[in-house]
Amino acid sequence: MATSPFSTPCNQVSSEAQEPARIKSERLESILAGLAAELAQSNHEVSEALDRAIASISATRKQLDGIVPKTQKNTAQAGFVSPDDDFKPFFGRMWHEE
Repeated sequence: MATSPFSTPCNQVSSEAQEPARIKSERLESILAGLAAELAQSNHEVSEALDRAIASISATRKQLDGIVPKTQKNTAQAGFVSPDDDFKPFFGRMWHEE
């Protein structure tokens, strides 16, 4: 009686058939480990860039804090709404004329 190739139980797969799968698995594992390392490095670089941007924005804001109070009177005289007024961005000029 001829045996069918499908008659072999799944758990009795030859070691020859398992070898290419093991090699592929190890290669895939290595690739994934490399990608994970690159992602971690990239996240670190992005985090550092964000920290530098935040520090730059904070420094600029501190510089502007000294300038803005001096110019608020000028913008109010020109008809623009000061930041302390209610939200009237488009009607500032008309609001001061009333």
